[in-house]
Amino acid sequence: MGQKTLVQRVKDRLAAKADRKYRDIHKKSIMANAREIIGARLPVINALASEIYLEIKNKPADEIFADCDALISSGIYDVRKTGIEVIWKAKKQYEKKHFEFINRWVRRDLEDWGDCDSLGTHVAAEFLFKFPELLPEVLKWADSEKFIVRRAACVTFIVPGKRGMYLKEIFKLSKKLLNDPHPLVLKGYGWALKEASKLNNGEVFKFVCGNRSKMPRVALRYAIEKMSEKQKIMAMSKQ
Repeated sequence: MGQKTLVQRVKDRLAAKADRKYRDIHKKSIMANAREIIGARLPVINALASEIYLEIKNKPADEIFADCDALISSGIYDVRKTGIEVIWKAKKQYEKKHFEFINRWVRRDLEDWGDCDSLGTHVAAEFLFKFPELLPEVLKWADSEKFIVRRAACVTFIVPGKRGMYLKEIFKLSKKLLNDPHPLVLKGYGWALKEASKLNNGEVFKFVCGNRSKMPRVALRYAIEKMSEKQKIMAMSKQ
């Protein structure tokens, strides 16, 4: 199946099960910044992604990435999400050279937190686990003028942070983006801090208290969500 045919097939399948009410509701939240939305629910997207992956899983990895690139670069939110779910299922076939696709997708194609978080917390994080030498490339996303790229830098550390990894980098990123103008970036680094606090509570609490006078409340609240009530009161108090 050619890539144009694949994209059209996905569009048609998603359109056949589109939910206009769902689309209209989420156009105000997880899809607020997306330019084109079909309105397929996540279970529909996941089921279609599983079907496509079963069809292409025996292809060489380069071809799988090329197929997913066609989906992710389609300009349609739901089709892009389908491509992200397909490439996540192919995680055992990731090679370091394929990071060029991830970098391109993050910088060129992501539009809102729904697709950003799927790519960042799963796919990009898996590349960090497999190829830690790619860390500097991920950190460069924080320098982007596009808010969604800066958020991608943050959410890529969600799963590693939960495992106790990259604490120094999470602090560095949070410090850099401390007063970012976009709320989704503030929530992104706050989320990374929250996950990191599960295994590094003391260090994260110290970081939060050391920066609370300048840290926006939305980021601070995310960061301390899993802390004790005593810690929350201390963190939220004025210095």
